[in-house]
Amino acid sequence: MIIIWQGMGFLALVIPLLISLAAQLASDSLFEQGFYSGHPLFIGAALLASAAVVWWVGAKLNGKPGQILVDPKTGEQFEFKKKHTLFWIPMQWFSAAIAALALAVVFK
Repeated sequence: MIIIWQGMGFLALVIPLLISLAAQLASDSLFEQGFYSGHPLFIGAALLASAAVVWWVGAKLNGKPGQILVDPKTGEQFEFKKKHTLFWIPMQWFSAAIAALALAVVFK
């Protein structure tokens, strides 16, 4: 599978993986081994938390102002802005897919 991103868009995949891994390690160490995988509510909570983080990071990164350049001949303005996308979708919108995945896991 090929993963296509611009800027820091790859974080839309890395953040949920890291938060889910941290949640698994924490719950398995606090309770018993395999507790995380046996309770889908914890998986859903970790995915919902990661969806919130992905939204916040994506909104911060994509909300930065761009550089405006003016064409001296026509006077037309162009805005050059760095994009942070994953598969050409702005990073913050991947939080909706992560939240849908969380609901699918919980209500499976």
